[in-house]
Amino acid sequence: MKSTIQNKINELNQAIAKVEDIIFTNLVSWDSVQHWQIGETKKINKSLNTLIYKEANIMIFETIIPPKTIFPMHWHNFKEQCFIISGVYTDNGKTYSKDEWVKYDVFVPHEIINNNKNDLRLIVIFTYKPEKLTWPYS
Repeated sequence: MKSTIQNKINELNQAIAKVEDIIFTNLVSWDSVQHWQIGETKKINKSLNTLIYKEANIMIFETIIPPKTIFPMHWHNFKEQCFIISGVYTDNGKTYSKDEWVKYDVFVPHEIINNNKNDLRLIVIFTYKPEKLTWPYS
């Protein structure tokens, strides 16, 4: 009985996370994302993000950014790589499309824009190298 109730609570939390829109702006740190569990989906800046793989220092997400959506400017204390499954990805005036990689080093600001009429579907890989990192823009 207790596990059935816990399963229902988990299902409700998943449903709420898909509706509640979390905002990523400015620094999004490893500490702020490492608590996600495999299979968990969260709505961030109107996009749906599902964690599909996780190890100590790597997280892989399937991300869907709806048409006419801007994922606001942000940066990380880890590396981010995005593989485009479908759609068109625009950042900093550069456009990328299906089967292309977009890579961001630690602390590199980026803003993802989907100006198109179709979803932008990505595989997003976060890679964290725990070491003393310094902010390069001081």
